[in-house]
Amino acid sequence: MTVTLSELDHRRGVRVLRWSARTIGLMAALLFLMLFIGESMEGSQRETFAEAVQRLWPRGLLGLATFLVYIAAMLIAPHRERLGLWLGSAALGLFFVLMAFGLVSNEAPVGFDPQPLRNPVWLLFLAPLALYALARWAERRRPPPKP
Repeated sequence: MTVTLSELDHRRGVRVLRWSARTIGLMAALLFLMLFIGESMEGSQRETFAEAVQRLWPRGLLGLATFLVYIAAMLIAPHRERLGLWLGSAALGLFFVLMAFGLVSNEAPVGFDPQPLRNPVWLLFLAPLALYALARWAERRRPPPKP
């Protein structure tokens, strides 16, 4: 069996996409975990855990839960890519819907508000999902035969 250059390039491209998605996904998960841990440590000096939960309850915890599912998905994705892609997409999609309608924060007014969705930081969380999807698509696509 001979392997043509285009087949090698195709495999290498899929591998680059997959490793880029893994790296960015783990960086996004670690960033959110660091923010969560830092805020928890600072918040514990101001109030007890029960007070913090009561302050967040119920809408704030719903938004937090979607991001915890996203973190779990990005940690699962390097091993089970399809499951991580579906879980991460569902969690981030639900978070965007909740955020767009003001259902994430107890202080936010309820109703559609596109302003928070315009933050470019969201690209960090969307990038690994897009790269995983692109890698899955490219893997199923066969390179064109060499003439």
